This record gives sequence, C-alpha cells and structure tokens, in this order.
Amino acid sequence: MENVYKDISPNNFTEDADGGEDMLKLIKRVEILSMACHLGHRHCVLESARHFHNWMEVANPDNNNPIPPNLRGIVYCTAIQYGSEYEWEFAFQRYRSTTVSTEKELLLSALGYSLEPWILARYLRRSISGEDIRKQDVYRVFAAVSGNVVGQQIAFDFMRNNWEEIKTYLGSTMSNLNMILKFATKRMNSKFFLTELESFIKTDVKDNGRSIQQILEQVRINVDWMSRNYQDIIAWLKLEASARQRRDGTPKVAH
Repeated sequence: MENVYKDISPNNFTEDADGGEDMLKLIKRVEILSMACHLGHRHCVLESARHFHNWMEVANPDNNNPIPPNLRGIVYCTAIQYGSEYEWEFAFQRYRSTTVSTEKELLLSALGYSLEPWILARYLRRSISGEDIRKQDVYRVFAAVSGNVVGQQIAFDFMRNNWEEIKTYLGSTMSNLNMILKFATKRMNSKFFLTELESFIKTDVKDNGRSIQQILEQVRINVDWMSRNYQDIIAWLKLEASARQRRDGTPKVAH
C-alpha cells in the first residue's frame, strides 16, 4: 500500500486534483486514497482531517466547501471516523442544511463511520425521531451504522429493542422494514448472531415471506463461509507476518 500510495503523490489531496486529470487516473487515485484511509494510512488520515477542518473554518460552510468534489466521500468518512463529536455534529448540521440530494446521501453515509458507540446509537435514535432525517432515508442510516464494524451489533440491538416504535414510525409497509432488517444484519457471520436473528424474526417480526427468508439465507451463507475459511485465513496471515518479519529483520514479539 505504501508504494502505491506514494505513486499518486504529491497530487493526491491537492485542491486542483479534479482539474485536467485523465478519468482513469482520477478513478485510480480515488480508489487508492479510499483504501489507504480505510486502512488507517497516517498521511491519508491526516490530510483528510486537514481538509475537513479547513471546511469547518470557512465563513459559510454551507455555500463554501473547499474539499475537491471527488474526494469528499473519502474526507468526510475519514474525518468522522477518526474525529470526535465536534466533527460529527458539524457534518450533521451540513446534512440538515444542504438541499443537494447527492450531498445529503454522502453525509448520511459518512455519519455512520464514527467509532464512538454512543454517537452511533444517538444517530439511530435521530433517524426515527421525525425531526431531521426523512422517513425514506432511515434505512440509509441503518446501512451506514451496520457497515461500521463498531456499529453492526449496535444497529441490530437498536432495531430489535425498538422494533415496534420503528414499525409505528415507518408504517406497516414491510418493504421499508425489510430494508432496515437487511442492512442491520448483512455483516452477521457467527452462529450466535444467526440464532439471535432467527429468534427475533420468530417472536417480533412474525413474517416468513420471501424477503425475510433471503435475509436469513444471507446470514447462513456468511456463517458457513466463516466456518470454512476463517481459520485458513488466520493461518495464512500469520505465515505472511512471519515471512515479512524475516525479510525485514523485525524481531518477533513475544506473547
């Protein structure tokens, strides 16, 4: 990753990065930056935070966004992931203020990247408060939170504990509820979670339709994949780590 990241420098986070660049190179740069920030690459994270804080300091942030358009998704997600409530609230206020639908969707997704469990739980609560987030976007909030490794269990627990309230708020249309159920469970990959889901569907959802069966089947596929591949992947990673230590001359850490 380090060599690939250096290959796109120094033009990776520059303000004119969107101007006059070949489309394939632009796509490549965005993909590399996205992966680098996702993996916690120090320079990528710091540059994202710098751009985000520059935006926070402009006189009218709702009308003046200095972040290059093609990098906004990366910058928003990374700044919120490694930031605090301060960055999160700023982004949420921008979500409330903007009238651009694509910007709303981008911010709605980025807000789910926080690593603070209480912020994620509050975000889910706000999604069904009827104050700031449209009903048709509630599932996007659940998708954003459950896509976060910290938020998977939080999203499922919130859905399970507030199922009747969610049903009342969204109405009885199962398509809306099924979307939430689908996104809140898509990362489940253990027998424990599968049992929890089956129990919840039986006692609370009380629906055995095709959509519900597809959701259950996807979790069963996840569980089966983990049982067949998890140990092999762990063993491979250990071998790769040992090989790298030998190549680099890095002393092995005692356990």
